[in-house]
Amino acid sequence: MKLWVAIVATAAAALAGLPGVPASADSPVGSVVGFWAGEEFVGGMGADFNPDPESYWAPRDLSVYTEDVWDVLAEHNVPLYINLRYKRDFGPVPSEFNPLPDGEGLVRDAMARGIPVWAWITVPFTDGYWAWEGNADIHSDAVHAFIDWAGEEDLDFEGISIDSEPSIQETRELYDAFSNNPAGLADFADKTVNPERHRRAVCEYQALIDETKAAGWTMTAAAYPLSLDDLNDGLLALQDAIDVAGIPPQNWDAVYFMAYRTVYGSLFRVDPGSGLVASYMRSAAQHVGATGQVTMGVIGTSPYDQLEEVIKDVRTLATMGATRIPIYSLELTAHAFGAGGLEQVVTAGSLPYTGMDATLATAETPGSLEIRGGLAALDEAMVAATPVITADEPDGPQLPSMYPITC
Repeated sequence: MKLWVAIVATAAAALAGLPGVPASADSPVGSVVGFWAGEEFVGGMGADFNPDPESYWAPRDLSVYTEDVWDVLAEHNVPLYINLRYKRDFGPVPSEFNPLPDGEGLVRDAMARGIPVWAWITVPFTDGYWAWEGNADIHSDAVHAFIDWAGEEDLDFEGISIDSEPSIQETRELYDAFSNNPAGLADFADKTVNPERHRRAVCEYQALIDETKAAGWTMTAAAYPLSLDDLNDGLLALQDAIDVAGIPPQNWDAVYFMAYRTVYGSLFRVDPGSGLVASYMRSAAQHVGATGQVTMGVIGTSPYDQLEEVIKDVRTLATMGATRIPIYSLELTAHAFGAGGLEQVVTAGSLPYTGMDATLATAETPGSLEIRGGLAALDEAMVAATPVITADEPDGPQLPSMYPITC
């Protein structure tokens, strides 16, 4: 067994309890609650993140968009980050598929009601869907095609957001490793670790951001939260290992880290409580500054099948000074709680905790300390493993890139 396999396995075992960073409550302010929207399709993506490639062109399920839901969104001016798919909703549609108007229709319905709309851009499943280390080129094509389309159709967006995640295929592998086979992370890293390739990808995304902002657009990212677990040591070994490249660039207008309490609870079999979203919000401010924010999800899944838990975490982030809180997703929230519950979630952003309630709400929990500490140990393992994994490269062993990367 390779040395680094043992290193990673040891770090994975540490996911049950290393210490984290103590918490403190910041001055409370109000937050704008928004929603990721438009990603519900007939047939769905599949819980195993293994979608049929052709389902990318399936019709949208718009059944949740009742007048009651639209009224809540319009009354509270709720931002929507609407999923728009390259080669489906805009750009060249493959000849074997028919163009579908439901994406543009959803955008126009929102804009007609004065609702702020962001374009959440994704690419075909076969290209990885999200923005990962290996597909900066098609995301550049997608962003350029979107800008042309928005201009031609006279659509007034607030800005653009893309997902900085592993590919949808690699996400499936990572979930399986974290939940069922931690030692399998070593096999995964054996395929992915390459600091030089990672640096090139980072610079490709940085150039795309600069170019898009120069054209007058605001650029934001929804980001894998492990990117924050990677930054404490000033090295980028963990991000390289999980094939994400969108966070080292310093030029995003906002970065929303996906502190999905539901996902962490499922993977690590412990509900980390509000301490997880507070912990990642604190790390986002530390490493990214005012552009660092947190996005919540997945609504309808435990513990977010309870409305009070959703409201509590929104209020926690508002207490910590979050400016915007995008939630995944509008459809899931409305399905779970109806228009009335949706309104309670939206208005919770203007109800930060104060006094002792604020201190308690933003404190670390045993679960958040265990998870964040274990991921820090995994980061250390990837730092140690990088020169071992790359020992057979033509230029010899590589060391992890330093943060930030200079392009």
